Amino acid sequence: MLRLVHDVENVLDDAAFWVALVVAGIGVAIVWVRVRRGAREPGVAIAVAIGCLAGLRVDHRLPASLVVGVVLLALGEWLARERATWARLLSATPGAVVLGAALPDGWAQWIRVLVAVAAVAGGTSVDAVDRVMPRVLPALLAIGAVGVYFCVPDTEAPKALLGALLAGAVIGLEPRLRHALGQVTVTGLFVWVAAYGGVGRPGSVVGGVACLGVVLLIPLVRWSRATLARIVLLVVTQFALVVFESRVAGFEHSAWSALALSIPAFVLAAAVLLAMAHERGVGASAA
Repeated sequence: MLRLVHDVENVLDDAAFWVALVVAGIGVAIVWVRVRRGAREPGVAIAVAIGCLAGLRVDHRLPASLVVGVVLLALGEWLARERATWARLLSATPGAVVLGAALPDGWAQWIRVLVAVAAVAGGTSVDAVDRVMPRVLPALLAIGAVGVYFCVPDTEAPKALLGALLAGAVIGLEPRLRHALGQVTVTGLFVWVAAYGGVGRPGSVVGGVACLGVVLLIPLVRWSRATLARIVLLVVTQFALVVFESRVAGFEHSAWSALALSIPAFVLAAAVLLAMAHERGVGASAA
């Protein structure tokens, strides 16, 4: 408990966290106004991405190559916004490759590959979730960001990610929120930060990326409707999975050990999602 309090105090005393929170919060406020006026693509994810980049800049952890990668991801996402899944995967690849290359010199090659693959595959999955659950997704990603912070040994960059995603989670209170561009870009930043902060312990890189959690599984399940009870169970499942990844799997020194622990955890989470999706009498378009 003392360590948890100390960690929270560290976050609240960090300039990068507050800059990311404030910048993303201003963007979210603008998005909220636009949503109220009926904007089709309000861009909450873009606001979160800008907030995260601002926080990283304050903490001197914003290489130019990362900015290039983020811009390429956003551009690819925009160009393929109405195209098939394979086209969206392809359009995200250049930016994802640059993200992997944006890690500092000396980072292992497998970490760069993991970042690129997770940005493409994970980003496409997050985008798919946003299309059916735009109000739930921000909370799920914010929980994942908390997990990254408690998982990786270098917590400076994760503070910026955490601040931006906490600000983004507030928009979930808006009932008229719809799908918008930028989720692939946010996912790219998520996995880059997890890799950047976790390099001192390879298992935490795997655990940090895995803190995306149920967001990676939701597109695999056919959803009929989403009730409040189902959403609560989804959030609880995300919380449990992220706690396991951040405090158990992510604390393994070996990346292979972390992966070996993560696989059954994700299988169990997928089983829970399947049970929720096929629960009789639970219906509704996703939140």
